[in-house]
Amino acid sequence: MNDKSLIDEILTVKFTEPVEGTDPDDGETLLASRHRVLGVGLRQDRFDTLVLDAGGQIVGRWPTSLVERVDWSPKLSVSVAGGRKPTTGQDRMRAIREKYPQAFKRWDREEEERLIAAFHAGRTMPELVALHGRARGGITARLIHLGLVDPNPAVPRPSG
Repeated sequence: MNDKSLIDEILTVKFTEPVEGTDPDDGETLLASRHRVLGVGLRQDRFDTLVLDAGGQIVGRWPTSLVERVDWSPKLSVSVAGGRKPTTGQDRMRAIREKYPQAFKRWDREEEERLIAAFHAGRTMPELVALHGRARGGITARLIHLGLVDPNPAVPRPSG
């Protein structure tokens, strides 16, 4: 990866669910199901998928289980998660609900109260995901909605 003839290109990484990443244009942290990364290579094992720049530095790292594909250009797409992806919106929703039974369902007040209590008790994100049967993105979105976490931690919230 130290070949000086390599030039960073924009890679688009598509995920099976929203994940955290950094916008290459402005450096802002974001939660999305697709991320653009400047890089030249990809390394993957069963745990992590890494995007490397021309200097061999890691510029993106995500759990392999969440990476659906990587596009280097409109002409080249590589499936990296393995398995067949759902072909329709309904199939995709069904596949997500198999993994997260409460995905896409409305939050009721009782479930919100359980989330608030678990959050204040210091439960980890994987514990919250398991307790509520919802994906990390759904948990994060609800915590933001409830005002428990800052939607943009890189920018301090105004006080007062």
